[in-house]
Amino acid sequence: MNTFQPNLGSILANYIIISLWVFSLPINVNAQLPTHSHFELQIRSNIKDGFGLPPLSTFYNSTAVLNDRRQVAIDLNAINGETVGGIWMGQHAKGEIIYQTKPELFISDLSLNQKGMLLFDQASRDFYSTGLYLFDYHTKKVDLVVDPSDSFNARFFQGIQIGDSNIISFRVENYQRQKAYIRGYIETQLNSLAVDNGHTASSPYSYLFAPKMNDKGDLVAKVRYGKANSLDDSNPDAIIVWWKNKTQQIIMQDNDMDKNSPIAKFDNSPSIADNGFIAFTVTMIDQNRAIYLYNGIQTSIIASTNDSQITTIDFFPPVVNKQGWVAFRGRDENSLQTIFISDGNIIKKIISEHDLIETDLGQARIDQESDHVPVFSGGIDLNNHGDLSFQCGLTPPDNNQIEWGSGLFVVVAQPE
Repeated sequence: MNTFQPNLGSILANYIIISLWVFSLPINVNAQLPTHSHFELQIRSNIKDGFGLPPLSTFYNSTAVLNDRRQVAIDLNAINGETVGGIWMGQHAKGEIIYQTKPELFISDLSLNQKGMLLFDQASRDFYSTGLYLFDYHTKKVDLVVDPSDSFNARFFQGIQIGDSNIISFRVENYQRQKAYIRGYIETQLNSLAVDNGHTASSPYSYLFAPKMNDKGDLVAKVRYGKANSLDDSNPDAIIVWWKNKTQQIIMQDNDMDKNSPIAKFDNSPSIADNGFIAFTVTMIDQNRAIYLYNGIQTSIIASTNDSQITTIDFFPPVVNKQGWVAFRGRDENSLQTIFISDGNIIKKIISEHDLIETDLGQARIDQESDHVPVFSGGIDLNNHGDLSFQCGLTPPDNNQIEWGSGLFVVVAQPE
């Protein structure tokens, strides 16, 4: 079983700072944006029926994870009407429920690597974790790999990730509400990358937001500076990456930290690709919303509400792949909920509210019975081919007062 060991030398190492205020410059990418026209329904949940799931099973507001083999997994909120959690995993619309919790437990977070290994957190309904578990796609076994009592006396985990060679990372919070970023290999000791100053007074961080790690082990996060327990938005914030080689780099700072910065506020969850490209959403000083991409050389805006196609950028995190393509949720010029993709030169719509899409019931409409209910739920995921997973509400094409439930889709990218 893994144990947590503080590593304050690493935590307080000097940073490389690369805060470049570069605007709307073209990002060099490896290929043109693909076409997204082939949509595969993986599962559909509903009250009276379902596709790939029993009736009365739900995954509302869950976020699916997708790898380069087009394997996809999602956590379930209920199964067959019972208040249990679970995980569905499949590929090309063929899959199964691979794990089901005991009553009153749920899956709070999950991550899928390129080999089909799935790491997930199981917790009680009052958010006390029972541990991190590993599902092996090849053996179909589930093993406890991180015991909460052995890791920082954990109360719960967030931002869990599994990469190549079973390197894992997560944010852990203990019963004193102190937080730490942890990274290491399942088979060996886990080490801390950072702790807040509620735990260690010499730490500069008053708050650590949920991190994201790529398959190589590079970890990125938004952090807040200030005195212990000082969480006000007026405190300085930054986007920081802890590279696998143990160096740290400040990618960008907000205006509270650097008065030359045009950024008023970072959203909480950045994204990182396998080659180290980083995407994050911000609110600018002028209150416009924008998504930045760091490509290893420069940091540039690749989409914003100044673009004619975009009226809103949602607070769900963007996702980036090693091509430099970034997908995100927002609203288009007609205020319709939309999933976009951008390479910094072109912004494309992948799918929008009221679009028609093929399902097991025939052609359906992406819609809800009320305009106040989001048609897309949870976050999205993007693999290195440009395939994308998303969840949406479904109705008949001509009557949005009839519910066909929610569908999990993978849209397969096709080269231009």
